[in-house]
Amino acid sequence: MRESELPKNMLICTYCANKLHDVCVACSEEGRYRFLEADTLATWESPPELPSMREVVDLPAAERLALLWLAARYAEKERTRGGDI
Repeated sequence: MRESELPKNMLICTYCANKLHDVCVACSEEGRYRFLEADTLATWESPPELPSMREVVDLPAAERLALLWLAARYAEKERTRGGDI
């Protein structure tokens, strides 16, 4: 896979527990976000915010799905921990 095909959306990679470099290795090797895993956030960190719908519709399908999955996963973590992520 060429480097230009690698996932580069840092909004996604910043919140992935698999991150080891600028983009998480497992995701970049495959070229999608199939290995995405919600990271454990420090108490002062906020979960990722979804971009506006105007921005989301222009993203590649894998990035849209990854952003939605992360938002849902972090919301679930916040709900089950009583607001403490």
